[in-house]
Amino acid sequence: MRKAYQRWRTVRNYCFTFGIIPASLGTVAKPTKPDPRRGDPVVGERIKRRREELGMNRYALAEAAGVSYTYISQLETGYRNASHRLQIAIATALGVGLDDLFAPDGMRGPSPSSKSAPSLSRGLTGAGAVSLTATPSLSSPNRSTLSEVVAVAADAIESLPKAVRLDALNQIHLRVLHSLAPSVHIERLAPNEVFVFGSNARGIHDGGAALQALEKFGAVWGEGHGLHGQSYAIDTMSGFSTLAAEVETFLDYARQHPQLTFRVTPIGTGIAGYRFDQIAPLFADKPENVFLPTEFRALLDEEF
Repeated sequence: MRKAYQRWRTVRNYCFTFGIIPASLGTVAKPTKPDPRRGDPVVGERIKRRREELGMNRYALAEAAGVSYTYISQLETGYRNASHRLQIAIATALGVGLDDLFAPDGMRGPSPSSKSAPSLSRGLTGAGAVSLTATPSLSSPNRSTLSEVVAVAADAIESLPKAVRLDALNQIHLRVLHSLAPSVHIERLAPNEVFVFGSNARGIHDGGAALQALEKFGAVWGEGHGLHGQSYAIDTMSGFSTLAAEVETFLDYARQHPQLTFRVTPIGTGIAGYRFDQIAPLFADKPENVFLPTEFRALLDEEF
């Protein structure tokens, strides 16, 4: 048997040497495993980089976007793609536009600010710029029909680069919600009511709702967390993950005190710089004794 094998090798090598048999037939290619990644690692890296800029871990981003930790992990490592609905949720949680995360490199717009995407209402300049000032006014003598207003808005969005159209549509949606549901300024409270406001870790209540809480509702200077008098402070200035954790602590407290009514101000949307659509989902599982500002209620599909 050994001698037969040696003769076979000698003949095979002779055939390879003189080109009788192509050398490639002498080896068996190893089967290659299919790449299990179905997503885009470049998009995953953008999500990871933005998340780390905000000081968020994967758990915090998953909670803010309404998805699982595993889903975020698979996105960041390029093992899956996000649907359009979840693209909006993730971009919203990270405070950027859709194109900043999901557009191809050649179609991406300018980098976003540290906490929010540029607003269409401020105007666009450069390539793809479009003015919305020509939109007919419903209060003008020549009152426009709903179809005409929608057509003008649609034409304006369609004139933008493809990479930013969905982001522009999302921003218009949020702007309309805000115009329909402005917050009501809380001037007084019943004995069982609590004023819930955005604060900071050091409890420096020197402006906005925090100053109001200090002057009217028993907030304590230097105390940036929890219940004091008829006020409840939530730290909105120490990063989104801290804000989300403090909201959850507050909701637990509210569940344990059903005899109290908690009136929440638009926390995090002032000097903290977050958008209504970033903060509102944190209150999705609120108990019945927690009353939200109308901007949050509109985004959570409640009546207002």
